[in-house]
Amino acid sequence: MKQASAYFHEHSDNLLRSFGCVPTAEDDCCYTLHYMGQFAIITKHVDDFGLMSKSRMLLNYIKSKISEVYDITVDEEMKYYLGYHITRDRPQRSILLSQEGYVDEMLGKYNITLNDHTSSTPMDYLNTLDSTKVILYLLKVLLITNRV
Repeated sequence: MKQASAYFHEHSDNLLRSFGCVPTAEDDCCYTLHYMGQFAIITKHVDDFGLMSKSRMLLNYIKSKISEVYDITVDEEMKYYLGYHITRDRPQRSILLSQEGYVDEMLGKYNITLNDHTSSTPMDYLNTLDSTKVILYLLKVLLITNRV
């Protein structure tokens, strides 16, 4: 299947370049497009594309070009991308990225269960751990020891 991935990478690269997208020097899966005075960033990973622009017209143009070649499904608000849950707060002009789904998947994979109780190990009783800190610590240990 490595060949299929490499083929799609090359094919999608040719498609994006055909309508003016330019890969960035830093990452060959991240492209920019300047078109009719507008700007967009296009990312791709395997068969997932991420489109970002202030211009709805430019986003529609990019989607139309991609859909000429591939069957696409569009998440207009881009709520999920590459395992990230994306929450936008437009009034606050902020974006929150969460990998809660990935964390849950890793906890399940390694059969780890957590609760919100403090640890019963001997430690400073004023220094309690919350479940978020425990999850982050365990993921760090798993990533280092198992190279997940």
